[in-house]
Amino acid sequence: KQQGCPPTTTAMPQKSTTPVATTTPHAPYDCTAGLAAWETGWSGSKKNWCCQHKDLGCPQAVATTTGLPYDCNQDFATWENWAADKKTWCCHREGKACDQFDCAAGLVNAEHGWSPQKKDWCCQNKNVGC
Repeated sequence: KQQGCPPTTTAMPQKSTTPVATTTPHAPYDCTAGLAAWETGWSGSKKNWCCQHKDLGCPQAVATTTGLPYDCNQDFATWENWAADKKTWCCHREGKACDQFDCAAGLVNAEHGWSPQKKDWCCQNKNVGC
């Protein structure tokens, strides 16, 4: 110990009582807002997002034994004939009934911007880009 120096002490770290803020990604939609009238009051994109991410606002086309709104195995051989809501739900939830290409994407430049495979598929299956 040197003369004239203040005594040294080792401070113990103290636990902070200040709450730590956590950040979560902001959801693009509040799926509880307008839920009572979702069928007529929500946009198609809100319906899809809330159904896929929150299991809210999902169309109840057919009661299934699993409790899910759709049975993606039932009539799968003819999935092209399913209602759009069922196709969307099954594609996002189970990876079934998904179109090979998004024929709306880049449609204005289909002649020069699409691959030959996309042109053929969209023309044959959706009658666009022909």
